This record gives sequence, C-alpha cells and structure tokens, in this order.
Amino acid sequence: MAPYDLIAAGDLNADLILTDVDWPALGRERLARQGLLTIGGSAGIFAHNAARLGLRVALVAVVGQDALGDWLLAQLQGAGVEIAPVRRSRRPTGLTVGLQPRGRREKALLTFPGALAETSAAQVAPWLARARHLHIASYFLLTRLQPQAPALLRRARRLGLSTSLDPNPDPSLRYGSGIHAALAATDYFLPNEREAAGVGGNAAGAVIVKRGGRGAEYRQGTQRLRVPAFRARTLETTGAGDSFDAGFVAARLRGLPLPTALAFAARCAAAACGALGGTAAFAGPAGERLRERLAHLAAARRP
Repeated sequence: MAPYDLIAAGDLNADLILTDVDWPALGRERLARQGLLTIGGSAGIFAHNAARLGLRVALVAVVGQDALGDWLLAQLQGAGVEIAPVRRSRRPTGLTVGLQPRGRREKALLTFPGALAETSAAQVAPWLARARHLHIASYFLLTRLQPQAPALLRRARRLGLSTSLDPNPDPSLRYGSGIHAALAATDYFLPNEREAAGVGGNAAGAVIVKRGGRGAEYRQGTQRLRVPAFRARTLETTGAGDSFDAGFVAARLRGLPLPTALAFAARCAAAACGALGGTAAFAGPAGERLRERLAHLAAARRP
C-alpha cells in the first residue's frame, strides 16, 4: 500500500480575512467586524481538510524562510499533513487579503504571490510513486509548474495514480497558459462556474462544476449528474470549493460511488461556509463529524 493517499501540489500562503467591512477609500480607515489570519492557498486548504477527513496527505508547495512560513507549516503539521515536500524560498511567503463588504457574500481578493509560484514538477515527481492520487490546485498561479503539468499528470497516470485539477481563477482572465494540455491527462477537472466558462471546452476525463448555492454538476461524455447544495448556515465562503474537492477526492479514494461522493463533497463545502476561513470548520467538531460520516459510509460499502 502506498504510504500516502494523495499528494496535493500548488499554492500555500496565509489568508487574512476581513468581513463586514465598508469598502476601502483613500485616506480613510475602515473597521471590520471580524478578522482572521489562517491557512490559505487552494492547495494548503485542500491538504489540511483532506488530512482532517482521515487521509494520509503530503503537500508540495513553496513558502518563504520567514515567520509566516514557519507558522503555516506548523499549522499543517499539527493537522497531520506531511510537509517534507514543502520547499523554503528566499522570497517571502505569499499572502492573500480577503475583503467581504458589509451585507455581501462575495468578497474581493488581493494576493501577493511571493514564493508560492515557485512550486515545480521537480518537487512533485519524487513523491508520485508513494501515493494513490495527485491533486493540482491554483493552476493559473503556478507559473513554473504550468509548462510541466501535462507531463507530470501523464507520469502520475502511468504510475497508477488518479488525478484532479482545480484551476481557481486566472487573475489575467485569459484562462490559457496551456491548461487544455494538462486537462487531457486529468481524471477530474474541478472548476467553479466562472472558471469553467473561462476555460471553455476541455478534454478532461470528467468535469465537476461547483455552482455555490445551486450545488454541483458532474459531466462526462453524455453523462450528467447534479447534486444539490447541502443547506447550512453560511458565515463566509473562503475555501468552500477546496473543501468540496477534499471531500470528493476523499470519498472516491474510500471507494464510494459517484453520487455518494458528490453528496459528501457538497456537505464538506457547506461545513466550510459555516466558519471563518477555509480550514476552521474542519479543525473543530464539524470536521470530526465529517470524518466519522466518511468512515461510516466507507464501512457500509465493505462486504
């Protein structure tokens, strides 16, 4: 048996989340109702939450040789994530500021990439033979990995791994950068609606479009399967899509059928929305309940 269930490769940065704030204005100081510094980056949130669901997870990313990088790695290690593949750079650790205007659910994101864009295929490759699944997150931020991604994904397949890719938004809004070649070697493409529209036609094995409060839709060839959103209190939406990804991959690796895996993924996304930041819900009682539910579903599948 491979020592890791999955390898997560991509972005790791800190998230500074400020909610219920009036929009910034030059020369003015605004006050936020809530603020939190937490684990950020799509790959970082995915890895944390997948580990909290009980998977053996290794994270491939790059952070700076600074206190913020130290803190992020300590938080992930405490959640059970293998951090040995994370490289330390002379560039500073990346940082995203998320501003949620008062009375709105959507937020604005301001990101300083810092070291996160340095993640490369050379970091990932040595770990492939030790895992069952490869997940790539924030493709459009990974400028060093982009040209290497198709070959990396094909190598993962040759080694028997399943693969998934979550593009996250393209800051340039071009949605190119060779992603279609990467998708041709990807089993599961996991965009939201805007990302799916931006990327357009693709050759991924299966596409799962995350539609927020309207659930998700699975597409493969002529097959279509829709799953409704799991209804729960929404406080803030950071990490909802990454939590969906973590739940889906965890369920499939536990052998659950597609409809059950999609429903569990929707439950994970809803849990993330009930807490501030992308990982808080999974670090608490809600995360423990999700882990127990996944174990129960997997046990019910055994003969």
